[in-house]
Amino acid sequence: MILHYLRIAFRSMNKYKVQNIICIIGLAVGFLCFSLCNYAVRDFTTNGDIPNADRIYEIMFVAENFPENIIESFPEIDKKVPFGSSYRSDNIVTFENNGKPISLPVNFVTGFQYVDTAFIDMFSLKFTEGSALSSKLTANSVVLFESCARQIALPATLIGTSMQLGDASYPVTGILRDIPGNNMFHSM
Repeated sequence: MILHYLRIAFRSMNKYKVQNIICIIGLAVGFLCFSLCNYAVRDFTTNGDIPNADRIYEIMFVAENFPENIIESFPEIDKKVPFGSSYRSDNIVTFENNGKPISLPVNFVTGFQYVDTAFIDMFSLKFTEGSALSSKLTANSVVLFESCARQIALPATLIGTSMQLGDASYPVTGILRDIPGNNMFHSM
């Protein structure tokens, strides 16, 4: 039965050659235009909400090989903000609020970014709770994004609570406005 359908389709294509060639070329041009427009929109809108995005570059190094004197080596570099990620799914994160622990797996959030304090200034991130100054003055503090804070769903504010990761405890000093999804930081 399928061979019958294929024979009819082939005969129809032979009978209307010019029309089929025009349709195939039109379909190919349509796919090409769709792909180019999709690529262009994605490329031109990525990092659009980050000021001076055209001056920000990502340089990837293995931690042991990171050149400490990179700013001195390249005078074009104004600032550097080292950051790293942790995606260990076996860790449990515990938030304590008024002595009541709330435990979540690390993969509850897409991952943690360990960043320098200059990260907030370089990318002009806005705080909804807390401040950049308190986050910079508190050593080893945690700053969360709004979406993460909403998912934890604590009735009170998270500012002043502590986050336990493994054996270490970190104070939560701020909550940042979410970064739009079309940025270079896919894990945030």
